[in-house]
Amino acid sequence: MKKNLNNKREQGIARILIYPEKKKYIGVCLDFDIIEETESKEGAINQIKEATRGYIINVWKNKLDDSLLNRPAPEKYWKIYEEYSRFITAKNEEGVRKITPEIKSSSLFSLPISDFMGSRDLCMNNY
Repeated sequence: MKKNLNNKREQGIARILIYPEKKKYIGVCLDFDIIEETESKEGAINQIKEATRGYIINVWKNKLDDSLLNRPAPEKYWKIYEEYSRFITAKNEEGVRKITPEIKSSSLFSLPISDFMGSRDLCMNNY
């Protein structure tokens, strides 16, 4: 698990993992322990982004403790994150062959917390 020190003043990032599991797609915000499950990859992306945005806005507007911006997801999701990270950085065919098809179909992205707010002023004016 990679630590991330998010806070309301300095901002930070939200790391999001999307991966297939059985006949569903799972969206996980790794830094806030938010999990969404849908039928499509696009649906998972949209739902996890919306859930993450609502969470961040709630923390800012209600002046909640910064520790809520550093609530890592369970270890099983970090293992998927690490496996996918190895896949995208594999330098040779041998490294790619060891990765499961599910991991190859995953997506990972990191977004600044301010991107979820729509406007940096929205959150900073309330702090």
